[in-house]
Amino acid sequence: MAITYAELLTRIAVRLNRDDLDSIIRLIAEERIRYYQREVAWSALFTDTSIVTVQGTKWYDFPSGWDEIHGVRLLQGTSIWLTLTKVDYDTIEELDNIEPGIQSLPAYWSSYGSPNNPNNTMALRLYPTPGTTYQLELSMFRPPSAPADNASNFWTDDGLNLLLAATGASVCSTHINDPVRKAEFQEMEITEKRSLDSRSIRSGGGIRVKPYF
Repeated sequence: MAITYAELLTRIAVRLNRDDLDSIIRLIAEERIRYYQREVAWSALFTDTSIVTVQGTKWYDFPSGWDEIHGVRLLQGTSIWLTLTKVDYDTIEELDNIEPGIQSLPAYWSSYGSPNNPNNTMALRLYPTPGTTYQLELSMFRPPSAPADNASNFWTDDGLNLLLAATGASVCSTHINDPVRKAEFQEMEITEKRSLDSRSIRSGGGIRVKPYF
């Protein structure tokens, strides 16, 4: 059974034999998670239903924290979810070639840099342009981040020993100056990374998707 994130941080402190580095251990653990999360963590499917279309509006900025979209569904009426077809942006441009654009039930979507936000925000473009309001459901595969202190996920289960070792090695390097224990943690980190890599490959190839949230 997976331990909680708070229990994992405490376990790291115990392994380091330091009870005065709680904030440092937490900070470095989060840094190590960001470093490894796309490389070793099994992604889970997240959904977002925060976007409701506006009549005549074709562009919708991605929700905060999203950098890609796997799929888009649209709620027609109160009970029918329609899956929109993803096409490349050039196809959308070719289809949407009159002004003002056709307003109807959207059937296609593409992602592109937001015309509404200059800070490299990604946006969803729909075609045809919505002719009324529709609830959208976006889905994205995303590796797990650090859980809440009282929660568990990949990093307190399959990735526990990797995170413990990587955090311990970094703390020994930057805050304790203990080269001997740093080397021990690094050796463990290499071993755990190899173990996770081997477990992520199915017989015959491919990456396993595990439902961590």
